[in-house]
Amino acid sequence: MIAIYTRQSLDKKDSISMETQAAFCRKEAGEGAEIKLYADRGFSGKNTDRPAFLQLLSDLDRLPITKVIVYRLDRISRSLLDFADFIAKLEENQVAFISATEKFDTASPMGRAMLYIIAVFAQLERETIAQRVKDNYYARLSSGAVGGGPAPFGFRLRRICQDGTAATIYTPQVEELALVEELFTHYALPQTSLADLRRFLEEQTVSKPLSFSNSRLSALLRSPVYVRADAAIYAYYQAQGVQILQDAAAFDGVHGCLLAGRQTPTPTLSLARHEGILPSALFLACQKKLAQNRTGRRSGRGQYSFLTGLVRCAQCGHPFSVRHSRCAQGPVAYFVCSGRYLHHCCSLRQTHRVAEVEQAVSAALQQHLSAIRLPHPHTLWQKKTTALQLDAKIQHLLSALETAAPPASAAIEKRLNALLAEQSALSCAAPSLLPPPQFSLLSLQEQHMVAAALLHQVLLGPNQITLCFKNLKKAS
Repeated sequence: MIAIYTRQSLDKKDSISMETQAAFCRKEAGEGAEIKLYADRGFSGKNTDRPAFLQLLSDLDRLPITKVIVYRLDRISRSLLDFADFIAKLEENQVAFISATEKFDTASPMGRAMLYIIAVFAQLERETIAQRVKDNYYARLSSGAVGGGPAPFGFRLRRICQDGTAATIYTPQVEELALVEELFTHYALPQTSLADLRRFLEEQTVSKPLSFSNSRLSALLRSPVYVRADAAIYAYYQAQGVQILQDAAAFDGVHGCLLAGRQTPTPTLSLARHEGILPSALFLACQKKLAQNRTGRRSGRGQYSFLTGLVRCAQCGHPFSVRHSRCAQGPVAYFVCSGRYLHHCCSLRQTHRVAEVEQAVSAALQQHLSAIRLPHPHTLWQKKTTALQLDAKIQHLLSALETAAPPASAAIEKRLNALLAEQSALSCAAPSLLPPPQFSLLSLQEQHMVAAALLHQVLLGPNQITLCFKNLKKAS
């Protein structure tokens, strides 16, 4: 049986079709040959993760394949390592390899050497193309043109021709950019969260609602495409270790920025051709707040309550978050159900003052902590030191007892019995205990750590606070 493998990554005018490849290979196989065709359409040659190719590798072990024919060497792979592995697989199964247009015979050492040489140049071609694409991308970026990808919210892509060169730039959409400016202004307020921005969007776009997740809103707020880039923006991104393609003098406080390679170790920033809409002070205030929120999430504690992340609705099970409102005494923090105000799936109307919930939970945790009495570290150290000293004396007396004469051995035994009794009494002695820790005196982070260690969750319902401890005991 002869296996024919064909591959075509893109159906372009100058590329040879898979049907033509198969025709060349059939001619090479000869009339009347038993043929099995393997075809991968729309797959690149940069790796071998292709369904038909993987099936071919599997069939080499279980079918009586004697030859593998391809139109050209690079149909197998443009990676030298992948190609070498493929040839090793063929040799292991004693299968010949034939390139219909390059006429290689893998039976001879010279033929195998030529195959590897051609594979080296195929890989070089792929890497050269990749580097050329990358260079063109950053060349467009440095000129203020868009490197690629969809336009961000508030802009559309537009093709222009300048100095005989085609380029893609962003063109503003006035209504959308006005909404973006409101989002930044709203988020810069101290108590505004991303969830608040989602509700704000729903209120502002009732006739044509916009669906923004928290991650998409966060990405929008981080994008420098909206800012009027000045020296402060240059200094901010320079401090972040971002590669900036223009000098600080070019940051004129008018144009927006393009940020590429966010997920790479060194992102790249360039001035864009479009004008920004946000003052740098507003943009940087939002970046500072986003950074603080990210630090708060990594620290494992809430920013406003030690119960953040533990409180859930007794009806719908969704988490509660902290919101603020103003009263005569000033700002008051509340726990509110995200199942109702964010996901619209909870029918229970309830809010709970954070201070009242924390007070009830603190009292229950303090009662739980009162049962925990830890040994005083100084007492433990003293007990361990005394035990070591006694053990050394006992070992010394035992060694002396082995060689002592009868009159002396009686005195040694008496002393040995006294030390053994002292050792027994020491092991039975209860160490002095530390007083129970005072939960109210702990820092916010320490309170969160204690609550997370003891509690599975806190369920809130109408006039109800239920603590679910991790040992499955419940206290109300």
